[in-house]
Amino acid sequence: METEVEKLSELEFALVFEKALKDSWQDPIKNFVEASKFLNITLGVGQRVAMKSILGQKLNGTIKHPIRIETTSSDGSFVLKEESLTEQQIFTLMTDHRYDESQVFPQI
Repeated sequence: METEVEKLSELEFALVFEKALKDSWQDPIKNFVEASKFLNITLGVGQRVAMKSILGQKLNGTIKHPIRIETTSSDGSFVLKEESLTEQQIFTLMTDHRYDESQVFPQI
């Protein structure tokens, strides 16, 4: 259901805004970054790992995502190697630090 903001009373607007704010706090990636009525951004898996890390959300260690890793071939030319990695493995690849779930502190 779409709401026309101009037609809302101050109280109705406050209630709609409060719900949107609560939803954003519960899952900021889904309900704010990717939400069509807010930022409407489709994140790549590396971007999702970065956002989850920033927001203090735990990274998945079981579901593998197809990614391409920059490397060089034996003749020294640039190539993209295809691999399947979990969010935790991608974190390690991006940061050179092993992912430690005990160090995840929710920011929200």
